[in-house]
Amino acid sequence: MTGAGYRVEQFSLSQAEPAALARLISEVFEHHGKDTGGSIAFDDATFRLIFSAPGADPELFVRVTEGGELVGFLGGIPRVVSVRGAERRMVVPAWASVHHAHQRRGLALEMGSALLRIARERGYDGGVAMFEPEAHGIDTARSVMRREGLALSEWCRVKHFLIRILDVDAALRAASLGRIERLALGALERAPEPESRRVRLLRADDHGRVFELCRDHLARNDVAMVRERDELSWYLSQPDVVTVVHEDDRGEVDGFLSAWRMLLAGFGNRVPFGWLDLVHVHRLPGREARDLTRGLCLHAGRRGWAGLQMPHLPYFGATPLWRARFVPYPKQLIVAAVSFDAPLPPRPRGVYLDWR
Repeated sequence: MTGAGYRVEQFSLSQAEPAALARLISEVFEHHGKDTGGSIAFDDATFRLIFSAPGADPELFVRVTEGGELVGFLGGIPRVVSVRGAERRMVVPAWASVHHAHQRRGLALEMGSALLRIARERGYDGGVAMFEPEAHGIDTARSVMRREGLALSEWCRVKHFLIRILDVDAALRAASLGRIERLALGALERAPEPESRRVRLLRADDHGRVFELCRDHLARNDVAMVRERDELSWYLSQPDVVTVVHEDDRGEVDGFLSAWRMLLAGFGNRVPFGWLDLVHVHRLPGREARDLTRGLCLHAGRRGWAGLQMPHLPYFGATPLWRARFVPYPKQLIVAAVSFDAPLPPRPRGVYLDWR
């Protein structure tokens, strides 16, 4: 409980209405971007993709109600993270949302403290999260850490997003662009066919190989999410996920890119867009990596997605994306973590995480 008639409580996702939670998240984020666009909206499919994968912990959820009305939400996603070879069970706090009529009343702080205590009680080793500095989530997280007697370690800062516009007119329905930006992106919007014949869509029998390739990131980065085979296969099988692969000269998959459909929101509109979530291109020559990226753009466009975006996390080189007409968009993210026991390394070399 907290003051002013608010109730902050843990709840089980297995006994909740995901549609109501998705509506609150959408309302909060769309209101935040109402004047500028470029926000995100949730539907039931987005909510399931993020919070209902195999291995999800249905007890890692906190809500705020006032008079029985849902006004706040915070979810937790369990992840095994390798930190310089030591595997830790971490919780990723995700999509913190407080209705705009109830903000600035300490509700985000209360939800964060509640989720942290739940994670400790359930035996997790810590947490890791991404914060937009201008949204003040990092300030709330630091307040939670002070309250709980813990230290927040900043792992890295993302300086820009990588964006590929595939349909400028559609994107402009939900995001604002200046005239020069519009002209520049319009010149780049056509998605050319890959020149390489080794690029194709993922098949179900590729899942095991993609899982093996994901383990490359454990050796290449100080911090890396440890993929679970069942969860990864489930994700790759979702209808709103597009994955393209590259084959070597023996027909074995040696690279891939995967994106999930999000809803770009703004000005009362929602436009299908892609979130590029998994990148594995480091085994490929430059031209082949470029063509793999072109293949993803081509199939995303065929799905009716207006574009693709992702934060440039420091686990892959972006040259293949530049060559496939991605452009940088200045937007910062802070990646930070907390440990409940063993200390965490400051400023690790390489951080591999996904957005979900």
